[in-house]
Amino acid sequence: MMYKKWMGVALLAVGLGQGTGAKAQLPSPGGVPALPEPLPCAPTGGPGPGQGGQCPPNLVPGPLSPSDAPPGPPDTLGLPPEVKNAFPCEEYPPPTHAFFHAGSQALQRQKLGHSITAIFDNSDFSRVDSGNVIFPFSNVRPAQDLNNIVPEMAFGYRGTLGILLEEAGCSLEFTGFYVPQSDATNQITLPGRLSSFFFNAPTGFEGDNGLFLQGDRSLATQQTAVGSAELNVRTFSKAFTGCELLLGVRYLNVHDRFSLFFDDDGLLVHDIFGRSNPTLQATYSSRVNSNIIAPQVGFEYQHSIVHGVAFGMYGKTAAGYDLSDIAVTLTRGDGLLGTNGAHTRHNFSQIYEIGGYFDVYLLERLRLRGGYIGMWVVNVPEAVDQVSFDLAAPLGRQDSTGSIFFHGPSIEFQFLF
Repeated sequence: MMYKKWMGVALLAVGLGQGTGAKAQLPSPGGVPALPEPLPCAPTGGPGPGQGGQCPPNLVPGPLSPSDAPPGPPDTLGLPPEVKNAFPCEEYPPPTHAFFHAGSQALQRQKLGHSITAIFDNSDFSRVDSGNVIFPFSNVRPAQDLNNIVPEMAFGYRGTLGILLEEAGCSLEFTGFYVPQSDATNQITLPGRLSSFFFNAPTGFEGDNGLFLQGDRSLATQQTAVGSAELNVRTFSKAFTGCELLLGVRYLNVHDRFSLFFDDDGLLVHDIFGRSNPTLQATYSSRVNSNIIAPQVGFEYQHSIVHGVAFGMYGKTAAGYDLSDIAVTLTRGDGLLGTNGAHTRHNFSQIYEIGGYFDVYLLERLRLRGGYIGMWVVNVPEAVDQVSFDLAAPLGRQDSTGSIFFHGPSIEFQFLF
């Protein structure tokens, strides 16, 4: 009985297995269909399948040969030479700007220092033109001290032209200033009692009993003009913001003149027209024109105080060649030339300049700068140092070891384009 049951199950399984099998499909009587060919078209205008027996225009039986294929892209699809790569890190290339500064520069020269150029006899009130040297020397009193000459603040011009190259991290700038000649004087009037130290006067400068003894008036004059030009490369770093280095070349011109006018009897003796005698007057003058050209290094630092206002400071030094033209003359009041000596000096001179300033940003590319500078010109001839009281020395003292200090404020507008 059990055998029959298991046989029934086996037969049922065989039957179910035959019912689920899939028979293979045989090809149709026509065989396997071939892939369709490209649309057989004749040349433009020829007969072919389609509406009205015409092929669409510009179609030919395919496939196309290489000679009939359309042209590929041109060879000029590369990047331009100025583009370093196709995926630059910056959003746009750093721009190149020009900048322009214009304003005023004021400078004041230092005093000449203590030097006595005229004396008087403290015991003699006679006003007699004796032609004698003061004696005893205990009676000598200083009458004119060159330290009493106070040079005035002179105003001039300053400006800058430059190009800012942000990609190179530097700028190229040409800057300079010019302060015209300023005059400062000191006059002493003491009729019949003034004497000077000049001796060995040339012919024509004898005066009446000595042109430089027992005179009436002494006038000392100091004249100075300064001009500067610089060509600098200014570098800056993104790592050290606010600090910039300068490297360039500088030219500085200092025109310095000192003169001493002495009037023997101009206040006490006059002609019938009330005029003084010009043959009893003389002017001793020394002129120095220094031209310094030197390499220059420097730095500048700026720090923002509040929004739109910044403080800065800088320092520059230049050391190089100085060519100085020096002239010494002695001229009588009527134009007679008694001494005329000229020579040239070659020196190793230095320029030291420091300054501070405040910047006020008026617009994004416009600011106002106000500052103050100090400048030392070292180892140059000074006009006052060329004075020699020995009138037989036509070239004067020939001293080229002087030092001149200038200082003054500046103000300028700065434009960035």
